[in-house]
Amino acid sequence: MTPLRVALVAEDYYPQLGGVPEHVHHLARELEALGHHATIVTSHMRMNGTVDPPNVRRVGTSLVIYANGGVARITVGWRLTARLEALFRKERFDIVHVHGGLSPTLGLVAPRAAWRAGIPVVATFHTWFPDSLGYRVLRAPFQRMLDRHAATIAVSSAAREAMARYFTAPWEIIPNGVDTTFFRPALAQGNGGRGAGRGPNLLWLGRIEPRNDLGTVLAAMPRILERHPGARLTVVGDGPWRSRMERVARPLGSTVHFAGYANGDRPAYYCDAHVYMCPTRRASFGVTLLEAMACGTPLVVTDLPAFRDVAAQSQAVFAPPGDAAAWGEAGCRAACVAARGAAGGRRVPAGDRMMGMDLLFGPSVERGPKRRRIYLTFDDGPNERATDAILGTLAIERVPAAFFMVGDHVRRFPELARRVARAGHTVGNHTYNHVKLHFAGPKTIRTQLKKTHDTIESTIGVAPRAFRAPHGYRSPFLISIIVDMSYTVFGWTFGVFDTARPGVEEIRRRVRTRLRPGAIVLLHDGDGYDPAGDRMQTAHALPGIIQDARAGGYDFGDLSELLNGGARGLSR
Repeated sequence: MTPLRVALVAEDYYPQLGGVPEHVHHLARELEALGHHATIVTSHMRMNGTVDPPNVRRVGTSLVIYANGGVARITVGWRLTARLEALFRKERFDIVHVHGGLSPTLGLVAPRAAWRAGIPVVATFHTWFPDSLGYRVLRAPFQRMLDRHAATIAVSSAAREAMARYFTAPWEIIPNGVDTTFFRPALAQGNGGRGAGRGPNLLWLGRIEPRNDLGTVLAAMPRILERHPGARLTVVGDGPWRSRMERVARPLGSTVHFAGYANGDRPAYYCDAHVYMCPTRRASFGVTLLEAMACGTPLVVTDLPAFRDVAAQSQAVFAPPGDAAAWGEAGCRAACVAARGAAGGRRVPAGDRMMGMDLLFGPSVERGPKRRRIYLTFDDGPNERATDAILGTLAIERVPAAFFMVGDHVRRFPELARRVARAGHTVGNHTYNHVKLHFAGPKTIRTQLKKTHDTIESTIGVAPRAFRAPHGYRSPFLISIIVDMSYTVFGWTFGVFDTARPGVEEIRRRVRTRLRPGAIVLLHDGDGYDPAGDRMQTAHALPGIIQDARAGGYDFGDLSELLNGGARGLSR
């Protein structure tokens, strides 16, 4: 794979918080993790003490305006197109990815600058709006600009439909994502956490502006307090309407707390809340919904098409926009359920669920029954050296295992795949090219799974029924495809980062210290991106891992025991 130099152009970026800055920030991190070089291009704004990382470039000056029910930004400055062109040439970008396509200012001038420099342009469209006079008037020239884009991406069907009212393009829907290593359950431990003798704790988080409609939640609070006198609302965020909302909240006294701007500590706020309330009136996606669900926080959200796309599988409570009475009832209902859960309901212990995203992405099996049995699983093979050695150890020790195989590796090493199946081990689908699915659209996901499914079936003669997503990254689009293909999705209880090759004894120690009843153990017999990758440390550690587990009183289960309906890992 040839590393690419990618410019991510965004009108909105830190220190301003919002869905677009979060999306751009994490996309840059993912591109870097894949070996590419990502640079974020935005404009100068008031930094409030924030210091840019080395990969941020700023051109022009950002001005705040009121648009689409809230604050927005436009960039002003002399010779913006020429300055951007000079930057693009200097940095030798291969792709310019504009976030906020066809939106002033950077969404219009950055593509022109890129084309002058001979660089292809990709645009992502993040907004939903009911109508646009500007697009109606400028439809023809904007359509010509859009036709020159190499790709056009919408973050949701709502965003696509808003643009499709005015323009035609081969829209690809790729949803936003969040970093589930950052947003995850149990982060509030040691700081009270949910149900620590008070509450219910309600959370509102966002920019304080009209479209995010904090006023409706404040108007609903008296009704909630009638039912739950100990309820407390924490408002996290800042914005030009903050002082107005503080005046509105004054009669509620200490039951409402304005916490101000927050960025790195957002997970702690979600984890400390019994209910996250999101009354936004206009949205194209809902990144904060993902953040809350990743932290295991129940939702009360506005009944918008975009929010239903994101949260319909999460058992969220939906309330009509702007209806304070309905929000009061919805808040009470969600608070009652959350309070019962805090008092004695099942919580996911830290570390037991690596992903914690079942409510959004559909169910996954991440632990077996809590008896002294563990399940060994190996990802990213088959691999000529490691898979062969692991199979030998498993045969000698008479231990079952599951192998989640990369389709392209099966194509390269078909006899190894057949040996795994002949030995009676579970064979699972791990995509064809080890693709991270959290930014993938439905077409890509279906292609990756179907191509791998067909490759495995044609190679070993039976069809896989187990699936594991590379890195555990899943997408809301995955659910329907998994159902269509009759798969069970597997995660893991713990991994030991054996891919970093920390040493045979260290791999063994990491497994031994984390063993627990029912654990699904994630190990690797291959490298998802390199068919010849070295995983011999894992292979050499396996005899000791088996010895340690048996010394601890554990036996070994076949992962097919955990398939839906108790079926085998391969259907004959």
